[in-house]
Amino acid sequence: MKKSIVMYLLAATIAMSFSSICLAQDSVSPGAKALGLKMWEEAKSSLQRLGVADAESFKGKYMKSLDRVLKRVDALSLEKKNALLKADKPLQAIFKLNINNGLKGKQKIFPPPIARYTKLFAHPNLSAEEATKQIKAIVGSWNNEWKKNKETRNWLIDANGRVVANGTKRGKAKEQTEFTLNLKQKNRVSVKKDGSEQKYVFFQHGGKFYISSNLVYDVFPFTDRNKFIAKNKRDYVVYNNGKCSVITMSGAVAPAQGVYVEGGEVDIFKVSYQFDGEVNHWGKPKTNALKFYVLGNNMVSADLFETGMFTKK
Repeated sequence: MKKSIVMYLLAATIAMSFSSICLAQDSVSPGAKALGLKMWEEAKSSLQRLGVADAESFKGKYMKSLDRVLKRVDALSLEKKNALLKADKPLQAIFKLNINNGLKGKQKIFPPPIARYTKLFAHPNLSAEEATKQIKAIVGSWNNEWKKNKETRNWLIDANGRVVANGTKRGKAKEQTEFTLNLKQKNRVSVKKDGSEQKYVFFQHGGKFYISSNLVYDVFPFTDRNKFIAKNKRDYVVYNNGKCSVITMSGAVAPAQGVYVEGGEVDIFKVSYQFDGEVNHWGKPKTNALKFYVLGNNMVSADLFETGMFTKK
């Protein structure tokens, strides 16, 4: 008898635990689920703008990654939640309605980044011959000046990619360091130092090279002056025959103004845009500005061009 009671209690406990798990997995409200579908449609449209032909195939992964986001939506104040649920384009509405204003980190609504569903700007492997050719092109002594940071760098590079680095920062000499450059992928270089390895952006053009440890400062193909896609940190810039737009990391879209500035040492492409409702720290409309440099058949982010340029001594 006692054994039967114990078995019954054990079975009941397992059943309750299973029910709790199912309830936790299905704890998003119907309204939030419907919102998730609208978020997906908006994100899919942005992916298609970025040339992802099979965007629909990512729906399952996207919806699964939305689960935590939608739970946060359910935890919003009734006013914010209802406003977001009514939005036709919720990814844009997060900006327009200032949904994240006043919320703490784990309360904020951050939809999944769409970059994980696109292979734009891939970095194919280099052949051994091409890697050797690129290393040979940078053998010698090179200087870099980062004026804003009051910093200079001098690199002495040998035929094996070994670097002896010196420089100054705010007028004081920096400690000499040594590391090795290993080229494996297009526009990427592995920097080996003290037993560790880190991937950097690396780009050669016009007898100079550009390098940065920050992978969001990048290089993009530029074969058509009237039609291209570039990226600044996490936001995409789409330009098509005079029409310019910016797609954020979440897939929200904002109209933008894109203009070429010509006549200098290199051409510059400037972008300005604003999300309806987005404000700065002072509560005023926030205007965002981006800048790219045109180098041959490549477009280079301003940060890489302005901080990572090395010229030969």
